[in-house]
Amino acid sequence: MALYGAFFTDCRDISDDTVLISLAEETGLDIDRFHDDYCSGSTEKKVLADLEEYLSDYEGWGIPLVVINNNFPITGAVPAAVYRRAIDRSLKDTGK
Repeated sequence: MALYGAFFTDCRDISDDTVLISLAEETGLDIDRFHDDYCSGSTEKKVLADLEEYLSDYEGWGIPLVVINNNFPITGAVPAAVYRRAIDRSLKDTGK
C-alpha cells in the first residue's frame, strides 16, 4: 500500500532507490534485511520468475493479476467483493 500511495497519490518515483528505502523505513521494515535483499537481486529474480510463469499461463491478462488457488484469475482494480467470491468458491471447490 505504501508503494501504491507513493506512486499514485504522492507522485513519487518508486524506481528511485532512495524512495524505496524511505518507504521501507516509513513502513517499519527491517532496513538491514531490506537492503541486503534489494542489493542482492534475489527478490527481483523471484518476482521476475513468477511473472514469467504467470505470463505463460495467463497470456493477455492485465496488471495486477491475482490468481487464487491456481484457478481463479482476477485482473485489474476490482472491488473486494470479487476477491471474496473467488476465495469462497475456491474454498468450496477444495472442500474447506
